[in-house]
Formats: sequence, structure tokens, C-alpha cells
Amino acid sequence: MSRVSKVVICFLPILIILISYIISHRWWSIYSNAISDLGNPEYSIYSSLVLNIGLTIYSFILFTYASKYEYINSVSSKILKHVSILLALVACINESFGIYHYVISVLFFISLACFVLYYIIKRRSILMMILFSICVINIVVYTSCI
Repeated sequence: MSRVSKVVICFLPILIILISYIISHRWWSIYSNAISDLGNPEYSIYSSLVLNIGLTIYSFILFTYASKYEYINSVSSKILKHVSILLALVACINESFGIYHYVISVLFFISLACFVLYYIIKRRSILMMILFSICVINIVVYTSCI
């Protein structure tokens, strides 16, 4: 896979979220809203369409990537396939579905954490372990302050 393709896979979700934010910048705040709010059609149909369709398309790209490179590392490929399927579900079952979206989102983030942990163990990456630890600490601190 070319380097450009890998960069697209890494930064496409950020671009999708950024475009959705630009559409909704008048009402959406990083301090009082979740990213899922950008995908809620009750708040903004346009940002909802951009986010949900964009993430669904991205999940198909991610699944294709995982399928194409399954022969390199089957375990990480299988985990990445699960991540991509759950991402598509997060996009299709948006925040307006209530608890269903919450459950799927939790499963998505758990599977994403499993993929990152597997990557850390497989590559023996100290930097990734430090970054992952910082993310976990941030989540714990944030949820304890709510």
C-alpha cells in the first residue's frame, strides 16, 4: 500500500469531523458536546449527513484495507475489521437512537482500544504505549469529574 493511502486512512476521519464541525460551528462546542452530537439530525441535518455518511464510507475503506492485508497479520486484520463494522454501526445508528448508539459506541471504543493494544504489543512501541496511557488517564480523569 502506498504511503499516500496510509495517510488518507489516518486523516480521513479527522477531515470528516472537521467538515461536520465547520457546518455546525454556531451551536457545537468541544466543551459541552460530544462528536456524536455532530451526527444527530435533530441538531443539524447537514452536519449529520456529512458525519454519518462520511464515517460509513470510511468504515468501508477501513474494512477493505483490513481485508486486503489480512495475509500480513491475520489477528490485527480481524480486530480492524470489527472496528470498521462497529464504526459503520455508530454512523448508521446515530445519537438520536439513544441507548443503542451508546452501547455501540462503547463497543467501538473497546474494540479500538484492543486494536491499539495489540499493535503496541506486536510492535513493542514505547511511544504508542505512552500515548495510549495518556489517553486512558484522560478518560478516567474526565469521567471522574463529571
